[in-house]
Amino acid sequence: MHKLLLSILFQICFITLYAQTDKKISVYFDLDERSSFRKQPINQLLDSLTPTSVEIIGYADYLGSTAYNQKLSEDRANEVAAYIKLKSKDNIKITSIQGAGEIAANVAESAEGNSNNRRVDLVFSFSIPLTKVKTPLSERVKTPIAISESGLKPLDIDTTQTKNIVLEGVEFIPGRHYPLPESKDRLDQLLLTMKKYKTLRIEVQGFICCDYTRFDGMDNDTQTMNLSENRAKFIYDFLIREGIDADRVSYKGYGSSKPKVFPEETEEDRQANRRVEIKILK
Repeated sequence: MHKLLLSILFQICFITLYAQTDKKISVYFDLDERSSFRKQPINQLLDSLTPTSVEIIGYADYLGSTAYNQKLSEDRANEVAAYIKLKSKDNIKITSIQGAGEIAANVAESAEGNSNNRRVDLVFSFSIPLTKVKTPLSERVKTPIAISESGLKPLDIDTTQTKNIVLEGVEFIPGRHYPLPESKDRLDQLLLTMKKYKTLRIEVQGFICCDYTRFDGMDNDTQTMNLSENRAKFIYDFLIREGIDADRVSYKGYGSSKPKVFPEETEEDRQANRRVEIKILK
């Protein structure tokens, strides 16, 4: 009964938070380009989801003067705003359009600049969940499925190796430290793994995508600059709450220091970097 209650609360937490989320995507421009950009991320989102509003922020890299890059970032933001209006037939409210200017180099400068910073960020807001929950919560309560009966199996790991395990399928709400509802089965698999290997000790490692100008990102839930750490801590807290000894689990945020995909050109690329990995310590 205790585990059933925890499982129900876990699902309620996922569903409620997911319904309140924003979604951030980025579109990229070629060097000095201000009118032509890669529209695929916008098209994919608008073809499948219905946002109510969007905030648009343009950027430039460090090539050129500060004044030039300020105007370039503004032009890029305005160009994307015009496309949003056309694509959505003015059904999406644009809450702000701004040019943030250039993003300073955080590595040795080169003549090619930084392609990841020649972009426009779009933060879409939704009044409905981004995906539809397949099974109503009321049905889940009536016909609960315990972990031991769900058909899930422990992760296939080699405990003699220290190679990281990427928790494929554990994906996070952009800008937040809460996983998407679809991540639940994968987390249950991790729990089963910890229960199977009684002496296994792990470090949960959190990562973010998109912003490589700073080590870590803003967590919109806590308003602190430790998003990757909070993502790792969410998994840590889940394992501890489900009975795993705290001395077997630690957590750490690695920010954007180890991207799986770079440069990020699609939402799939960004989601791949917005992840957690498991490092086997012993």
